[in-house]
Amino acid sequence: MSEDDAKKAVEDTAKKYWSKKDDPSQDYRTTLQIEKDTVDLAKVGYINTSHPKHVLYTLLDQCKRYGIAQAKLDKISNREDMLCIRDMLPDIDFVNAVREKITKREWVQPRQELDYGRFGGYHYADQDQAVYEYCEASKNRHKVAILYGIKNLKYDESVGGIQANAAGSKAEINCSSAKITKSHDGKFVKVLEIRDLSLINDEGLIWFDTPFLFKRGDDMTFWLRPKTESLGKTDNLMLLGMIIEPLGQTVVG
Repeated sequence: MSEDDAKKAVEDTAKKYWSKKDDPSQDYRTTLQIEKDTVDLAKVGYINTSHPKHVLYTLLDQCKRYGIAQAKLDKISNREDMLCIRDMLPDIDFVNAVREKITKREWVQPRQELDYGRFGGYHYADQDQAVYEYCEASKNRHKVAILYGIKNLKYDESVGGIQANAAGSKAEINCSSAKITKSHDGKFVKVLEIRDLSLINDEGLIWFDTPFLFKRGDDMTFWLRPKTESLGKTDNLMLLGMIIEPLGQTVVG
């Protein structure tokens, strides 16, 4: 996909999906678009985001602009220099499936068993299991989130996706599928379902043609469906995303 195509895809996404309180009215989409066009990233108080391979700079740039625009419309701050953009982090931006604090920064699934120091690993097979909750307990009323992909940290590009500690085998992935659900003001929707999660090992990540924006107060749950033979095993899947929040809430510019 070319840079121009990527920019057009993100623009089309905003027109179709990014709206206030899931209101399909043209008025808010137009307001968001106008606000996005006024964003000057050079004025943002602090920006520190990674750039995964295969993800175009244009896509990330547009995500940042829409995120800042949404944060301003959500009254998180009306000044760009008082906002920051950073990578999504498991221990700061999520709680576990029972809405208790995640104590470690490593991207490990399932999370809650490892937090308690017990023998970790999936304990349900062939059924959806909530792994991460983005909700009031993780301060979602004070920030905006954008999710644009998932990366398998067990994938090693230097050896073509062959897992170093399992010679001759593909990078381990112990779940057959994943999904993301969203709720706001009592409305619950499934925004994404990846039916074949093994595709992540084609390049080590899956990035979304349509990034997902979670505005102030939106709840999000990340689900995985462990394979039958995956009981007691873990995965290392990183959610690729960025957080827009007030400067000083987590980082200082």
